[in-house]
Amino acid sequence: MKAIKYILCTLVIALAATSCKNEKTETIELEKNEIEVFTITLNAVIQKDDAFQIFYKEDDNFLSPFEEQNSKYAEFKGSEKAQDLVFTLPEDVYPTQLRFDFGNNKEQSPIVVNSFKINYKGKNFEVKGADFFSFFRSEEAFVKVDKAAAKAIPFVKEDGSYDPMFFSEPALNAEMIKLAQ
Repeated sequence: MKAIKYILCTLVIALAATSCKNEKTETIELEKNEIEVFTITLNAVIQKDDAFQIFYKEDDNFLSPFEEQNSKYAEFKGSEKAQDLVFTLPEDVYPTQLRFDFGNNKEQSPIVVNSFKINYKGKNFEVKGADFFSFFRSEEAFVKVDKAAAKAIPFVKEDGSYDPMFFSEPALNAEMIKLAQ
């Protein structure tokens, strides 16, 4: 009888140890997958509640439109303090072009850009302050740029339209391709 109890106890302990080992392996695999995606972070002072959107393309065709299904959206509360807006692209997406939409709040104050960073597989590319405007060109119909102050100043057109956006320049597109290699 004691031998049976001993064998059962041994089996229970072995089963428990094996189960814990499998859970640990799954966690490591999930963490690995999270690292293998492009993460884009904009650190900025955005004073009023809003939502920013980033679009991506995976080709070099500058004439093809950016499409809604290839975008990420971030809603946030306005603040006098700098905050990070983080956009995580889907797994197996390798962006070659970006479009940053700086919100839809027509009463937004000027936006101070502190930094912009792209991470992929432990590698990163980062620009600080006004250098953001060397890697993105603005849609001048909806946003003015004050490079000296690192500010994007969105405005409403006379017809009521509002769409402050920035398009990645070839230099940034080349940096994204380097990260993916």
